[in-house]
Amino acid sequence: QTLRGKVAVKFGDKNSRVTVKPTELSRNQPMIPGGFALDDTVYYGGPARKYPNGDQLQFGDMGKVAGRSCVGDGLDGERLAVVFENHQ
Repeated sequence: QTLRGKVAVKFGDKNSRVTVKPTELSRNQPMIPGGFALDDTVYYGGPARKYPNGDQLQFGDMGKVAGRSCVGDGLDGERLAVVFENHQ
């Protein structure tokens, strides 16, 4: 099967592979916006939110920085990807 515009990536000794766009790879370490670093602890400071998958965000919820946003809309350099505890 050909995956046009994708690169197959294998991590370490694991047998599974994932595909990513070449634009998602870099020879240099990508910068995380806002002076944050990978695995920094952050806290949600916005209004309460509910999502279709059942996840909810409440003021003060703790999360970990997972990198920069990967939405692909041209604004990823301005946003963080954050994993909040007990979220999918």
